Amino acid sequence: MKTDKQIPKIGDKYYAHDDGKSADWRRHIVTITDVKTPDEVSQEILDEWKDEVMECDWLYDPNTDFFVFAESDTEAHEKKHIFVRTIDRGFFSMGFLSSSLLGVQI
Repeated sequence: MKTDKQIPKIGDKYYAHDDGKSADWRRHIVTITDVKTPDEVSQEILDEWKDEVMECDWLYDPNTDFFVFAESDTEAHEKKHIFVRTIDRGFFSMGFLSSSLLGVQI
């Protein structure tokens, strides 16, 4: 069984890696703005997450426990992100233009 990675806390800053790539030029900083359970998010967000799971079942866990909302510090990346659990119990953001791996806390 895989171990859950740490649940981010509101106000914490993390490195996020564009498309999950670890090159320095693909790294940006995000600040956590909210953390919600599936019961606390809108149906629209739940539907988007379900679509992402169906499209990328090799990446997203179909049993996410948290939706982690964050904002990027740079204009070079999509400003708002919603991170959900991955199959390795980390967090990866939803959406084609904002897909990023949530990395280490800074």
